[in-house]
Amino acid sequence: MYTGFFILCKGKMIYFSISILPTHVWKQVMYIGHMRYWFIGSRLRVNNVRNINQGRTIPKEFILSKENRENCITKLKTMKPAWLYGMEPLKKAAVLVPLCEVNNELSFLYTLRSSDLKSYRGQVSFPGGVKDKTDENLEETALRETFEELGIQRTQIDVWGNGFFVGTRQKDMAVMPFIGYLGEVSMKRLILNRKEVESVFTMPLKQLINLDNCKSTQFRNGHVLPVFVGGEHRIWGMTAIITHFVLDALLPAGTYAHKLYYIAPLKIPSPETKKTKI
Repeated sequence: MYTGFFILCKGKMIYFSISILPTHVWKQVMYIGHMRYWFIGSRLRVNNVRNINQGRTIPKEFILSKENRENCITKLKTMKPAWLYGMEPLKKAAVLVPLCEVNNELSFLYTLRSSDLKSYRGQVSFPGGVKDKTDENLEETALRETFEELGIQRTQIDVWGNGFFVGTRQKDMAVMPFIGYLGEVSMKRLILNRKEVESVFTMPLKQLINLDNCKSTQFRNGHVLPVFVGGEHRIWGMTAIITHFVLDALLPAGTYAHKLYYIAPLKIPSPETKKTKI
C-alpha cells in the first residue's frame, strides 16, 4: 500500500508522500494541466483527457460553410465569459478576429502592439480600438481600425458577425469581437502602421488547439484565463479569452478540448494551529 501518490511529469513518475497533508487535501479532486488526478485513499487513477482530435487536419470546407458560420455566431452570442462586470463601461471598443489562410492553412492573425502606445503596449492583440464618434456602429469601428493598423480594405473582409462584450480588467471599457474572413493573406503585402503596430503574425488553428500549446494562468481573485504558446509570441489576456471562445464556437464539437480549471491552493495547518494533548 502506498502512503502517497505519483504524478506523471515529463515522462517520469514522481512520488509524493501524503503524511504531511491533511486528509481532506489528498482526497480532494484536483485538475492539473490536461490530466485529471483522483486522490482516493492510497490509490491513484489517472485519466488522460488529451484532445482526441489533436494532430488531425482542420476541416476547412466545413468551417467556412454557410451553416457553420451561422452556427458559430449564434453560439458565440450565447457565451458569457467570467471576465465581465455588471457596471456599464465608460467606453466601448471593437476588435476584428481575422480568420485567414496562410499556405492553405486556416489561421488567426494577431498584431503586436507598439511599445510607444500608452496602453497595452507590447502586448499581443487583434486589430481594433475604441469606437469613434464618426463610426456608425462597432462593426465600423473594427473595420476602420483594421484598415488603419494593417492596410486591409473593408472590401477584403467578409464579416460573419459579432460575439459578446468582454470587459477589461480596469472595468472601464467593453470590447466587442467581430469574426471576419480574409481569405489567403500575404504578410508581406500588409501595410503596418508603425505608430500602433510593432509586428504582425499568424497562428494556425491546428496549433491553437494543440493541447501542448494550451496553458492557463490563475489570478488571486480566482479568475482562470487561457494562455496560448507555441507561436511567435505568447497570447494572453483579453486576446486569449476571445481566441478561446471563438475556437470553441468555430470548430466542430470536441475538436477544441482546452478546459480551464480552478486549482484550489493547498492549505496545510501551521504547527501553531495544532492542538496539543495534555
